[in-house]
Amino acid sequence: MQSMNPLEQRVVELETRVAFQDDTLEALNEVIITLRGELDQMRENLAQVTRRIRQLTRADDEEGQ
Repeated sequence: MQSMNPLEQRVVELETRVAFQDDTLEALNEVIITLRGELDQMRENLAQVTRRIRQLTRADDEEGQ
């Protein structure tokens, strides 16, 4: 088996690094997508809690009058 010359070896190393970086980017993108969904759900939950607190505050204000 013939050994690679330095240029071929460098190309193989770079291709390997690019493949690893592609895998890493794909994994990070999946994490971002998951976190975005969780963030959207948290925002909706916060909005619901905020609406509920306002309702309760109004009810207390009306009872106090």
